[in-house]
Amino acid sequence: MAPDDLAGFSNLAARVGIGVPDLLRAWIEAGRTSLPPALETTFSEFLADHPLALVGHPDLEWLSLAEATETVDEWLFAEAQNGAAFLPFARSGAGDMYTLVRTPDGRTGCGLVWHDEETSEFAYPDFETWAAIAFAEALTDLGAVIERVAEGRALEAVRTDLRQAAPFLPRGVAATLTDWAARDIATRSFLAGLRARPYDVQSVISQQELGEFTAGLERSEPIKLAVTPPWDLP
Repeated sequence: MAPDDLAGFSNLAARVGIGVPDLLRAWIEAGRTSLPPALETTFSEFLADHPLALVGHPDLEWLSLAEATETVDEWLFAEAQNGAAFLPFARSGAGDMYTLVRTPDGRTGCGLVWHDEETSEFAYPDFETWAAIAFAEALTDLGAVIERVAEGRALEAVRTDLRQAAPFLPRGVAATLTDWAARDIATRSFLAGLRARPYDVQSVISQQELGEFTAGLERSEPIKLAVTPPWDLP
C-alpha cells in the first residue's frame, strides 16, 4: 500500500469500524508497505538500505488499497461473516489474509484468515502484538531475509526495520527485541514441528526464547471465528 493510499485505507477502516493502528499507519506513510515505481539499485540492495516493513517475514505480501477494498467488498464483509468486521492489510502467498478483526460482541484481534478453512483463530490481541511476534520469529530464523537482502546485510536490515517500529511497540517489548537484535548471528538447531527433523538456521535467539516471548503476548484463548470462504458466498 503506497503512501497516497492511506486516506482511502482510512476510509475503508472507518467503513468497517476498525481503526488503522498507529504502527501500520506509520509504515504506510513512510512507504514501508510498497516498492517505489522504479529502483535505482538491485532489489536486494534496496531492501538492505530501505527494508520494507517486516522484511524478515517469510510469507507476507502487503496489500494495495484496491486489494484490501476488494477483499472486504467481495469476501470479508460483516453481512457474509456472521457480523464480524475485518480490515485486511496483507496476505500470504497462498491467498490467506492477514487482517484485523472485530467480533459482534466487541472483541478485537489480529491474525490470519484462512481462505480454505472453516475456522480461523486470532491469538494476537492487536496489530502491535502481531508485529512484535513477527519480529521475534524473524530473529529466530533469518533465512527469509538472508535470501532477499544483499549479502551480509540481513541482520542490518532487520535492525533498521525494528528501529523504525520500536516507538510504536510497548516499551518492554521494544527493549527486548532491540536487545536481541544487537546480538551476533549464530547457527542454531531449529525444529519446525513436533515430528519434524531439526535443521540448522542462522539466528540471534533460540526457539525457547521465542516461545517464552510469544506466550507472554498472545491471548490465552484465541478468538475463534467461522469464516465463510469466498466461493460459498452468493
